[in-house]
Amino acid sequence: MKVNSKTEEKQMKYRCVVSDLDRTILRRDGISHRTKEVLEKLADSHVIFIPASGRSVYSIPECIREIRGVRYAITSNGAAIYDLSDDHSVYNLKLRPEVPEQIFDLVTDKDVFFECFIDGRGYTSEIYYENPMNFGESEDISAYVRSTRTPVPDIRQFILQHNTELDSISIVGPTEKKYRIMHELTQNIHTVYVTSGAPRLIEISDRHSGKHNGLKEILRFLGISMEETIAFGDGDNDSEMLAEAGLGVAVLNATECCKKAADLVIGDYLDDSVAEFLEETVR
Repeated sequence: MKVNSKTEEKQMKYRCVVSDLDRTILRRDGISHRTKEVLEKLADSHVIFIPASGRSVYSIPECIREIRGVRYAITSNGAAIYDLSDDHSVYNLKLRPEVPEQIFDLVTDKDVFFECFIDGRGYTSEIYYENPMNFGESEDISAYVRSTRTPVPDIRQFILQHNTELDSISIVGPTEKKYRIMHELTQNIHTVYVTSGAPRLIEISDRHSGKHNGLKEILRFLGISMEETIAFGDGDNDSEMLAEAGLGVAVLNATECCKKAADLVIGDYLDDSVAEFLEETVR
Protein backbone atom coordinates (compact mmCIF):
# COMPACT_ATOMS: atom_id res chain seq x y z
CA MET A 1 0.00 0.00 0.00
CA LYS A 2 1.32 3.39 -1.01
CA VAL A 3 0.71 6.11 1.57
CA ASN A 4 1.55 9.81 1.74
CA SER A 5 0.50 12.82 3.78
CA LYS A 6 -2.94 13.00 2.25
CA THR A 7 -3.92 9.72 3.87
CA GLU A 8 -3.63 11.37 7.25
CA GLU A 9 -6.69 13.43 6.31
CA LYS A 10 -8.97 10.38 6.23
CA GLN A 11 -11.07 11.72 9.10
CA MET A 12 -11.99 14.92 7.30
CA LYS A 13 -15.54 15.33 5.97
CA TYR A 14 -15.62 14.35 2.31
CA ARG A 15 -18.52 15.68 0.27
CA CYS A 16 -17.92 13.87 -3.01
CA VAL A 17 -16.82 10.42 -4.15
CA VAL A 18 -15.88 10.03 -7.81
CA SER A 19 -14.99 6.69 -9.34
CA ASP A 20 -13.97 5.14 -12.60
CA LEU A 21 -16.21 2.26 -13.65
CA ASP A 22 -14.59 -0.66 -15.50
CA ARG A 23 -12.23 -2.68 -13.32
CA THR A 24 -12.62 -0.22 -10.45
CA ILE A 25 -16.21 -0.80 -9.28
CA LEU A 26 -17.69 -2.43 -12.38
CA ARG A 27 -17.16 -6.15 -12.94
CA ARG A 28 -17.85 -8.26 -16.00
CA ASP A 29 -21.29 -9.09 -14.60
CA GLY A 30 -22.10 -5.63 -13.29
CA ILE A 31 -21.70 -4.05 -9.86
CA SER A 32 -21.74 -6.11 -6.68
CA HIS A 33 -24.59 -5.84 -4.20
CA ARG A 34 -22.17 -4.68 -1.51
CA THR A 35 -20.70 -1.90 -3.62
CA LYS A 36 -24.14 -0.70 -4.70
CA GLU A 37 -25.32 -0.67 -1.10
CA VAL A 38 -22.29 1.31 0.09
CA LEU A 39 -22.60 3.84 -2.74
CA GLU A 40 -26.29 4.33 -2.00
CA LYS A 41 -25.54 4.96 1.68
CA LEU A 42 -23.36 7.91 0.62
CA ALA A 43 -26.51 9.86 -0.21
CA ASP A 44 -27.76 9.32 3.35
CA SER A 45 -24.57 11.03 4.55
CA HIS A 46 -25.07 13.87 2.03
CA VAL A 47 -22.07 12.71 0.02
CA ILE A 48 -22.44 12.91 -3.75
CA PHE A 49 -21.31 9.96 -5.89
CA ILE A 50 -20.21 10.72 -9.45
CA PRO A 51 -19.20 8.05 -11.99
CA ALA A 52 -16.24 9.13 -14.16
CA SER A 53 -15.67 7.01 -17.23
CA GLY A 54 -14.06 6.86 -20.63
CA ARG A 55 -17.41 5.44 -21.73
CA SER A 56 -19.89 7.66 -23.54
CA VAL A 57 -23.15 8.39 -21.76
CA TYR A 58 -25.19 5.80 -23.67
CA SER A 59 -22.61 3.15 -22.77
CA ILE A 60 -23.06 3.59 -19.03
CA PRO A 61 -24.79 0.40 -17.83
CA GLU A 62 -28.12 0.37 -16.07
CA CYS A 63 -26.58 -1.02 -12.89
CA ILE A 64 -24.74 2.30 -12.48
CA ARG A 65 -27.71 4.44 -13.47
CA GLU A 66 -29.87 2.61 -10.92
CA ILE A 67 -27.70 3.55 -7.93
CA ARG A 68 -29.79 5.75 -5.68
CA GLY A 69 -28.45 9.28 -5.51
CA VAL A 70 -26.53 9.20 -8.79
CA ARG A 71 -27.42 12.14 -11.01
CA TYR A 72 -24.34 13.42 -12.84
CA ALA A 73 -21.74 11.43 -14.76
CA ILE A 74 -18.39 12.46 -16.21
CA THR A 75 -18.18 10.70 -19.58
CA SER A 76 -15.85 10.39 -22.58
CA ASN A 77 -12.81 11.04 -20.37
CA GLY A 78 -14.11 14.40 -19.24
CA ALA A 79 -15.20 15.66 -22.65
CA ALA A 80 -18.85 15.60 -21.55
CA ILE A 81 -20.82 15.74 -18.32
CA TYR A 82 -24.39 14.48 -18.34
CA ASP A 83 -27.41 14.78 -16.11
CA LEU A 84 -28.55 11.16 -16.03
CA SER A 85 -32.11 12.08 -15.06
CA ASP A 86 -32.81 12.77 -18.74
CA ASP A 87 -29.41 12.27 -20.42
CA HIS A 88 -28.88 15.91 -21.33
CA SER A 89 -25.35 17.31 -21.37
CA VAL A 90 -24.49 20.06 -18.92
CA TYR A 91 -20.94 20.36 -20.29
CA ASN A 92 -19.60 19.28 -23.64
CA LEU A 93 -16.35 19.70 -25.57
CA LYS A 94 -16.02 18.89 -29.27
CA LEU A 95 -12.88 18.06 -31.21
CA ARG A 96 -11.74 20.79 -33.57
CA PRO A 97 -12.90 20.17 -37.16
CA GLU A 98 -9.35 19.77 -38.51
CA VAL A 99 -8.38 17.05 -36.00
CA PRO A 100 -9.75 13.96 -37.82
CA GLU A 101 -7.72 14.66 -40.95
CA GLN A 102 -4.63 15.32 -38.83
CA ILE A 103 -5.11 11.96 -37.09
CA PHE A 104 -5.57 10.06 -40.35
CA ASP A 105 -2.44 11.66 -41.80
CA LEU A 106 -0.41 10.52 -38.79
CA VAL A 107 -1.90 7.08 -38.14
CA THR A 108 -1.59 5.05 -41.32
CA ASP A 109 -1.15 1.60 -39.76
CA LYS A 110 -3.31 -0.98 -41.54
CA ASP A 111 -4.01 -3.03 -38.40
CA VAL A 112 -5.74 -0.31 -36.35
CA PHE A 113 -9.41 0.57 -36.33
CA PHE A 114 -11.20 3.82 -35.60
CA GLU A 115 -14.32 4.61 -33.63
CA CYS A 116 -16.00 7.93 -32.96
CA PHE A 117 -18.56 9.37 -30.57
CA ILE A 118 -21.18 11.98 -31.36
CA ASP A 119 -23.46 13.31 -28.61
CA GLY A 120 -22.73 10.28 -26.48
CA ARG A 121 -23.33 7.64 -29.16
CA GLY A 122 -20.59 5.38 -30.52
CA TYR A 123 -19.90 4.45 -34.14
CA THR A 124 -17.51 1.91 -35.63
CA SER A 125 -16.81 0.18 -38.93
CA GLU A 126 -19.08 -2.63 -40.09
CA ILE A 127 -16.19 -5.06 -40.53
CA TYR A 128 -15.01 -4.54 -36.94
CA TYR A 129 -18.54 -4.54 -35.52
CA GLU A 130 -19.49 -7.84 -37.18
CA ASN A 131 -16.82 -9.82 -35.35
CA PRO A 132 -14.39 -7.91 -33.09
CA MET A 133 -12.79 -11.22 -32.05
CA ASN A 134 -11.38 -11.53 -35.57
CA PHE A 135 -9.32 -8.44 -34.75
CA GLY A 136 -7.91 -9.62 -31.45
CA GLU A 137 -10.67 -8.60 -29.05
CA SER A 138 -11.83 -10.74 -26.13
CA GLU A 139 -15.32 -12.15 -25.92
CA ASP A 140 -16.23 -9.51 -23.31
CA ILE A 141 -14.99 -6.60 -25.41
CA SER A 142 -16.73 -8.02 -28.47
CA ALA A 143 -20.04 -8.13 -26.62
CA TYR A 144 -19.49 -4.59 -25.36
CA VAL A 145 -18.77 -3.28 -28.87
CA ARG A 146 -21.84 -4.93 -30.34
CA SER A 147 -24.11 -3.59 -27.59
CA THR A 148 -22.85 0.01 -27.60
CA ARG A 149 -21.79 0.84 -31.17
CA THR A 150 -23.60 1.63 -34.42
CA PRO A 151 -21.85 0.16 -37.49
CA VAL A 152 -21.16 2.32 -40.56
CA PRO A 153 -19.73 1.17 -43.92
CA ASP A 154 -16.69 3.50 -43.93
CA ILE A 155 -15.76 4.82 -40.49
CA ARG A 156 -13.04 7.16 -41.75
CA GLN A 157 -15.40 8.81 -44.19
CA PHE A 158 -18.09 8.98 -41.52
CA ILE A 159 -15.70 10.73 -39.14
CA LEU A 160 -14.68 13.26 -41.80
CA GLN A 161 -18.31 13.95 -42.69
CA HIS A 162 -19.12 14.64 -39.02
CA ASN A 163 -15.92 16.50 -38.17
CA THR A 164 -17.75 19.36 -36.41
CA GLU A 165 -19.79 17.08 -34.15
CA LEU A 166 -17.23 14.74 -32.59
CA ASP A 167 -16.98 14.22 -28.83
CA SER A 168 -13.98 11.97 -29.29
CA ILE A 169 -12.18 9.49 -31.54
CA SER A 170 -10.77 6.14 -30.44
CA ILE A 171 -8.10 4.02 -32.04
CA VAL A 172 -8.13 0.27 -31.42
CA GLY A 173 -5.07 -1.79 -32.28
CA PRO A 174 -2.06 -3.84 -31.19
CA THR A 175 -0.74 -3.04 -27.73
CA GLU A 176 2.84 -2.87 -28.98
CA LYS A 177 1.94 0.11 -31.18
CA LYS A 178 -0.08 2.02 -28.62
CA TYR A 179 2.53 4.20 -26.95
CA ARG A 180 4.28 5.01 -30.23
CA ILE A 181 1.00 6.22 -31.73
CA MET A 182 0.08 8.13 -28.57
CA HIS A 183 3.46 9.87 -28.62
CA GLU A 184 3.08 10.85 -32.27
CA LEU A 185 -0.40 12.24 -31.68
CA THR A 186 0.68 14.23 -28.63
CA GLN A 187 3.76 15.65 -30.32
CA ASN A 188 2.06 16.63 -33.55
CA ILE A 189 -1.51 17.63 -32.67
CA HIS A 190 -1.52 20.21 -29.89
CA THR A 191 -5.29 20.64 -29.68
CA VAL A 192 -6.02 17.15 -28.35
CA TYR A 193 -5.88 15.21 -25.10
CA VAL A 194 -4.62 11.66 -25.61
CA THR A 195 -5.07 8.92 -23.04
CA SER A 196 -5.84 5.22 -22.64
CA GLY A 197 -8.23 3.26 -20.48
CA ALA A 198 -7.47 -0.23 -21.84
CA PRO A 199 -4.48 -2.10 -23.31
CA ARG A 200 -5.60 -1.93 -26.97
CA LEU A 201 -7.27 1.47 -26.79
CA ILE A 202 -6.20 5.06 -27.52
CA GLU A 203 -8.73 7.79 -26.69
CA ILE A 204 -8.56 11.26 -28.25
CA SER A 205 -10.63 14.26 -27.20
CA ASP A 206 -10.28 18.03 -26.90
CA ARG A 207 -7.16 19.22 -25.09
CA HIS A 208 -9.25 20.69 -22.26
CA SER A 209 -10.82 17.33 -21.43
CA GLY A 210 -9.51 14.61 -19.14
CA LYS A 211 -11.39 13.21 -16.16
CA HIS A 212 -9.56 15.63 -13.86
CA ASN A 213 -10.83 18.64 -15.80
CA GLY A 214 -14.33 17.19 -16.04
CA LEU A 215 -14.25 16.72 -12.27
CA LYS A 216 -13.24 20.33 -11.76
CA GLU A 217 -16.19 21.48 -13.87
CA ILE A 218 -18.82 19.47 -12.02
CA LEU A 219 -17.37 20.31 -8.60
CA ARG A 220 -17.46 24.00 -9.47
CA PHE A 221 -21.12 23.59 -10.43
CA LEU A 222 -21.89 21.74 -7.18
CA GLY A 223 -19.87 24.07 -4.97
CA ILE A 224 -17.50 21.36 -3.74
CA SER A 225 -13.71 21.62 -3.57
CA MET A 226 -11.17 19.10 -4.81
CA GLU A 227 -9.94 18.74 -1.22
CA GLU A 228 -13.39 17.44 -0.25
CA THR A 229 -13.28 14.72 -2.91
CA ILE A 230 -12.11 11.09 -2.95
CA ALA A 231 -11.31 9.65 -6.38
CA PHE A 232 -10.91 5.98 -7.32
CA GLY A 233 -9.45 4.50 -10.50
CA ASP A 234 -7.45 1.81 -12.24
CA GLY A 235 -6.26 3.20 -15.58
CA ASP A 236 -3.82 5.66 -17.09
CA ASN A 237 -6.84 7.83 -17.88
CA ASP A 238 -7.58 8.06 -14.13
CA SER A 239 -4.10 9.17 -13.11
CA GLU A 240 -4.54 12.94 -13.24
CA MET A 241 -7.88 12.74 -11.46
CA LEU A 242 -6.34 10.73 -8.62
CA ALA A 243 -3.38 13.07 -8.39
CA GLU A 244 -5.55 16.18 -8.09
CA ALA A 245 -8.33 14.90 -5.82
CA GLY A 246 -8.21 15.45 -2.08
CA LEU A 247 -7.55 11.74 -1.79
CA GLY A 248 -6.65 9.59 -4.79
CA VAL A 249 -7.08 5.83 -4.44
CA ALA A 250 -5.96 3.18 -6.94
CA VAL A 251 -7.17 -0.41 -6.88
CA LEU A 252 -4.56 -3.18 -6.81
CA ASN A 253 -5.16 -4.12 -10.45
CA ALA A 254 -4.43 -0.55 -11.61
CA THR A 255 -1.72 0.35 -14.11
CA GLU A 256 1.64 1.47 -12.76
CA CYS A 257 0.97 5.01 -13.95
CA CYS A 258 -2.28 5.09 -11.99
CA LYS A 259 -0.69 3.65 -8.85
CA LYS A 260 2.10 6.23 -8.95
CA ALA A 261 -0.44 9.06 -9.15
CA ALA A 262 -2.52 7.76 -6.24
CA ASP A 263 -2.11 8.57 -2.57
CA LEU A 264 -2.68 4.94 -1.69
CA VAL A 265 -3.35 1.58 -3.27
CA ILE A 266 -6.08 -0.70 -1.93
CA GLY A 267 -7.14 -4.24 -2.86
CA ASP A 268 -8.29 -5.70 -6.16
CA TYR A 269 -11.58 -4.48 -7.61
CA LEU A 270 -12.95 -8.03 -7.58
CA ASP A 271 -12.73 -7.97 -3.78
CA ASP A 272 -15.08 -4.94 -3.40
CA SER A 273 -12.10 -2.91 -2.22
CA VAL A 274 -13.69 0.45 -3.02
CA ALA A 275 -16.75 -0.45 -0.96
CA GLU A 276 -14.59 -1.63 1.94
CA PHE A 277 -12.51 1.55 1.87
CA LEU A 278 -15.61 3.78 1.81
CA GLU A 279 -17.14 1.91 4.74
CA GLU A 280 -14.03 2.74 6.78
CA THR A 281 -13.49 6.28 5.51
CA VAL A 282 -16.81 8.02 4.82
CA ARG A 283 -19.12 8.14 7.79
